[in-house]
Amino acid sequence: MNDGLKTLQNILARNGHVVNLRENEADRYFLFDRISNPGDLDLAWSQFQAHREIRARAAEVDAVSDIVAGWGYRIPKASNRCSDAELVALVRDNLAATLPFITESWDDVAAFIENGYDVRIVGGEESEPRDAMENDLFMALYESMGDFKLDHFPFDQLLSKVLYDWSTYLTKCDEVALYLLWPVLKDVGAVDPKTPIPAFKLWQYSCRTNYWIKDGEMASREVCVRRPWPK
Repeated sequence: MNDGLKTLQNILARNGHVVNLRENEADRYFLFDRISNPGDLDLAWSQFQAHREIRARAAEVDAVSDIVAGWGYRIPKASNRCSDAELVALVRDNLAATLPFITESWDDVAAFIENGYDVRIVGGEESEPRDAMENDLFMALYESMGDFKLDHFPFDQLLSKVLYDWSTYLTKCDEVALYLLWPVLKDVGAVDPKTPIPAFKLWQYSCRTNYWIKDGEMASREVCVRRPWPK
């Protein structure tokens, strides 16, 4: 057994949790939440590459989150707010950051972004976002960045798989998982390290799926954005 994995299992056992990290994926969820001893927590984090940066990012996630009672995963605090100008800027930044990774199956969305567009905050009858699965703009970004994460994550290392499962179930949001895991991705030296930040921020403000191409028409050259809070 990998020494790091054995160390983690010993730490968890000392903190009252007998687990099998190798065989049971569910034992990897909320890994660090199960460790109450501060020294053991430091030791557990130290088993992972880039642990200081990932731990700092996890602390950022916790700072803007509530924990769902009885389950443990994080959701954005309802009190999180940003200005309309910041919301518009985050949508633009996310589209620009994701554009280089959009796959050929979404070339119409890539062309929409490349050709320029306006972003408008909407309300009233216009305020209902499209269903996420029918929202071509969101799905193009979601699938493309998901493929990027899978292509660059070191799945050949068992400890990395433990970290991957922890990051995925911490928020059940792939965009946040990408933000957490970015420091251990392979072959991303030429990629802007700020790439995953706008999507994480949109999740923070509960705006992850709250933007779409007006009427689903690429010719509209307009992105609608709905605030999740009253003006």
